[in-house]
Amino acid sequence: MFTGLIQKTGRFHSKVLQKNNYRLKITIDNNWNDLQKGESIAVNGICLTLCEFSRNNIEFDVMQETMDKTALNYYTEGETINLERSLKTGERIGGHIVLGHIDKVGVINSIIDDVSGNRIRVGGIEEEMRYIIYKGSIAIDGISLTVSNVAESEFEVSIIPYTIENTNLRKKQIGDKVNIEFDYLTKIVERLLNKERGGLTEEKLKEYGF
Repeated sequence: MFTGLIQKTGRFHSKVLQKNNYRLKITIDNNWNDLQKGESIAVNGICLTLCEFSRNNIEFDVMQETMDKTALNYYTEGETINLERSLKTGERIGGHIVLGHIDKVGVINSIIDDVSGNRIRVGGIEEEMRYIIYKGSIAIDGISLTVSNVAESEFEVSIIPYTIENTNLRKKQIGDKVNIEFDYLTKIVERLLNKERGGLTEEKLKEYGF
């Protein structure tokens, strides 16, 4: 479990096919000094298990299913990668609960400069727009963000300067692919309503206080 608050950024080094899995290597300038093999780390929002590490590298085994369902196939050498270690019991949850299970790969449609930061519009998720709620939470490449606008086929998030400077968003361009995880509470509500009443609608969300 994660919070969507990025702790470090690294650089994509390589992905190498080994038998049935890929070995993913990330280069990092200042590694954590208490890493343990087997722990979970969110890599651009993807929950992965740490297999090997050194002073300047962390490595993970990645299944083909993960390659197919995330933006990993699009990364190139040197690309900035967001990193977050799993949440410890008793720590503050400053963002929102992020599981590290990517729901969809979206695409950046536009980046708009703003007085207080940037506004980024993300599309490519037309069938999943039902999970996007105005002022609700969403994770983009593992970053906990708040939805600031919702259109028919895209949504918008507003990014403060601190987030831009300390995550991979400072490197993103129009057309780039991003990992998206919808708020799991919204998915639970939809599942319950589908089971009980035949579907999730705006009226039902309002009825349940959303």
